[in-house]
Amino acid sequence: MKIAFVGKGGSGKTTLSSLFCRHLATHGKKVLAIDADINQQLASALGVSAERAAIIPALGNLLPEIKDYLRGSNPLISSASQMVKTTPPGRGSRFIRFDSSDVFFHRFSFEYEGMCVMATGGFQEDD
Repeated sequence: MKIAFVGKGGSGKTTLSSLFCRHLATHGKKVLAIDADINQQLASALGVSAERAAIIPALGNLLPEIKDYLRGSNPLISSASQMVKTTPPGRGSRFIRFDSSDVFFHRFSFEYEGMCVMATGGFQEDD
């Protein structure tokens, strides 16, 4: 199940998403909490220390490496540089199923009280 919290600024997205993630984790559910907000405070709202939150790798800085991983062995995509925002998944790609037990996955996240926490990082004007 994928759940996203969206709304205008100040509507409580971070607060609600952090509470929901903590609720699921305390009930033994697998939780992947990705902070994609322009004002990234989800880790802090989950209770992560400022020092630890500061070392969450920014996914936006690692796009070529992530694209290559997601491309997998898909024969329709010859290189990560050919991938664009509209590239559809295909046989051999990792677009649909993202295995949280994969070692690659853990390079971009950290475990905190039963939750896996990731962050997109800052946004540029063209994002």
